[in-house]
Amino acid sequence: MKSKNFYVTFLLVLLLFWNCEKESSEQGIVDTQHKELAISVVGYEHFKAAHSNILAKIEKLTIENTKQKNTVSENNFYINKSKVQIIQQQNFTTYTFYVTRDSMLPSIVENYSYKEYNDGAYEQYLLKYHYTVDTNGEIFFDTSILEIEFIQGESLVSKNASDCVPQFVEVIDNLVCTYQSKCWGPGAGGHEVGDNCECQQAVTTCFPPGTTRCEYEYIWVYEGCDASGTLNNPDSDDSDTSGSSSGSDGSNDETQSIPLEDPTPIWQPIVDCINFGQLGQNDDTTIDSAIFEQLSLTVREYSAMQNFLQNNNCDENAQQTIIDFLEVHQDSPEISYEFYEEILIFEQDYRLQMSEEELSIFDSLSKKTQIKYLWSGYNAINKADELFPLPCERYNGKGDALRHTLWNALSTNRIGAALTYQLTTAHENQSFDYYHEYKEKEMDLFNNNIGINLGQLDMSVIEQEVVNALNNGSLKYLNNLNSNCRATNASQLIPTNQ
Repeated sequence: MKSKNFYVTFLLVLLLFWNCEKESSEQGIVDTQHKELAISVVGYEHFKAAHSNILAKIEKLTIENTKQKNTVSENNFYINKSKVQIIQQQNFTTYTFYVTRDSMLPSIVENYSYKEYNDGAYEQYLLKYHYTVDTNGEIFFDTSILEIEFIQGESLVSKNASDCVPQFVEVIDNLVCTYQSKCWGPGAGGHEVGDNCECQQAVTTCFPPGTTRCEYEYIWVYEGCDASGTLNNPDSDDSDTSGSSSGSDGSNDETQSIPLEDPTPIWQPIVDCINFGQLGQNDDTTIDSAIFEQLSLTVREYSAMQNFLQNNNCDENAQQTIIDFLEVHQDSPEISYEFYEEILIFEQDYRLQMSEEELSIFDSLSKKTQIKYLWSGYNAINKADELFPLPCERYNGKGDALRHTLWNALSTNRIGAALTYQLTTAHENQSFDYYHEYKEKEMDLFNNNIGINLGQLDMSVIEQEVVNALNNGSLKYLNNLNSNCRATNASQLIPTNQ
């Protein structure tokens, strides 16, 4: 993401963080009233080693989410610990983490900021930066707003009992030097300082861990609330935004912040598993991580996929299962990962009921098409079971008629009439178990054809139109069944309104 509409960018590759020097105003737009802001962005392990005392305090304020690696969870949001932004100012330091939720707030980047003074006092904030996206997918932050939520007490969910409301002051344009403990850039592999590694090659060479990037960025300035619940700097001169502070006593305590974006993506472990597999594996399965940016999956879904891959040792079959799901979800967003797992279980059972001809056709289809066919059957079975609970209603009765009709109608709408006809007709090409079973086949083929015709309607009305066809007698079922719900010599096809 970009933090300005335009900026002059230059890169300084340094070995030490504090070697970043201020550039002349001729290099770009520099507000000489302010010193450059020095930021350190480090990985979790680097942060843990260098700031164990801070980590201990932060972890006391949160609850570890055992289902999601590298995140902590409280009150429906997660703190991604894969990147930590550290801004050291005169009398305090802020430690900022990227916030994500199962349902992300639209056009907002959220950060959790833990602010610790030199005397050990601390404050917590949720910062919300608003942004827009242009036609090229470029993101631009709104410099006229910053939502700030003061969190009082030793809990991320405790309500602010005071009347203090943090104040957004302004946005300044300044030189920012950012130290990266991880390698970064197009070829970055996520290695930390001290790793025995080299940057991978991609579109351009990545920058090694332990280097610094300097560029002009927007800096959001706000006044926070102290532990007593009062505004830190209510009478300060707003023109002084140097970030200087005399401590946690409330004097001139304006805080500078920059949105922490693009932490290690929540899907990165999935990409790594598919593209690199387990150590010693030799497979060609790959995936482009760009697909995840086109999807609207929840934290729970990413966690479930990651657990599935880990439980199956990232083997090729597990990798292909996830790739298949991503392609299906991209084509049909309403299919969640949890529902996809249900469909796969349904597939295992239904394969045992397919004729050889149907199975041959089915196996020749793409996974997306297979899932749509199975999805239609799954929906139809559930609807029939909901409306017709008795065994002889579901088998050869009105429930059976509705199931066949609805399956064919939904499938026609999703994969087309011709392919649906091939599959469902082939399903009936099985040897008979008893003499009168040919009557069942006649019933099924009749209702299949009604369903294929109804499948030409809009998806939103198909289910109701099938129920209407059932109620007005357009479908047919068998009467005079025996105790096992099978057709007898006296069984006849009759309209479903009788």
